Amino acid sequence: MRIALLLPAGDDAGARLDAHEFLAQAVQRGHHCALFASDWRAELPEGVVLREIAARGRSAHRRHAAFVEAVQQQLAGTSSDVVVGLQAMPGLDVLLASAGCYLQEAEGRSGWSARRGGAYRYFSQAEAAVCGPQATTRVLFQSELQREAFCSTYPQLASRSATLPPGVAAARRPPADAQRLRRRMRAELQLAEHELVLLFAGNDFERHGLGDAIHSLAAARQEQPHQALRLLVAGGERSRRYHHLARKLGVGDAVHFLGWRDDLPELMACADVLIHPAREAPVGRVLLEALLAGLPVITSQNCGYAQHIAQAHAGSVLPEPLQPADLERALLRMFDGVFRSQCRETGAAFVGLTDLGARMPAALAQIEQWFA
Repeated sequence: MRIALLLPAGDDAGARLDAHEFLAQAVQRGHHCALFASDWRAELPEGVVLREIAARGRSAHRRHAAFVEAVQQQLAGTSSDVVVGLQAMPGLDVLLASAGCYLQEAEGRSGWSARRGGAYRYFSQAEAAVCGPQATTRVLFQSELQREAFCSTYPQLASRSATLPPGVAAARRPPADAQRLRRRMRAELQLAEHELVLLFAGNDFERHGLGDAIHSLAAARQEQPHQALRLLVAGGERSRRYHHLARKLGVGDAVHFLGWRDDLPELMACADVLIHPAREAPVGRVLLEALLAGLPVITSQNCGYAQHIAQAHAGSVLPEPLQPADLERALLRMFDGVFRSQCRETGAAFVGLTDLGARMPAALAQIEQWFA
């Protein structure tokens, strides 16, 4: 088949990894692929054609609209069999959902005045074009939590969607020499071996719970002042607000903002615990990446992949709604080296029984079944 994959501009590293993995698998299965993207800077699998799309605008929804208009003009001159998108937009045959249900999240977080804005109108209409009752687009979900959110908002999706098995992109799999990397990364980041190092990774600090993580760090340090603690924050979002919060709580010296990083497996090698108390994370790829890296996890039921952490007994999955006392107790429990070792062992056993490379092969197999 001739497959066109559409990827608008954005800072979602997970979506870019999904795009690369999807294209690599599609080429391997003999499909002819073109990527329509506005800011692709990485290498592409051999044989994939890159169509660069100029999408300008003063706001995210205007840039998205410009991308859709430009890509539809280009697609009109091609003969693609299947058009796949990683974000909702008109004209898709398949949505490989990389985010949550926009309408549900906007209704939950925004007030009435915000829902009158241009961004809300545009993105809700773009989602309805794919998921609404008149749409025919097929949807591939990456977690059951994600699917439940979409189908509760758009019930008709149940008959034209499927949920993929869990998976981790090859670029995010742990390095073979993890112990050597641990020593090197700890030296580079000036972390002593006796320090308990927490890792927070995510671009949306508010949705992924960075404020809660900093509060729990401050509470745990007050409870156990003799335990040396550090929190590494990897993400590209502006962090001034969280710098201020850390200083206000007296842990400014323990929280290190690393900015956007493309070496997450290396950071996981040097950390002791992944802390991801997300308020909204319909997929939560970082949880599986931590599981593969042997990193105990603290997360919440709001993460799509949290069920796998619970099944693996690889950490703590906190109930919803998230309570500060629950998060503090989970963090204090991680002070116990025996418990962390148990999490690593049971996590490794789960990984040994689970094919975490089956996600994109399953996506292509489903698309072939629908359209071949």
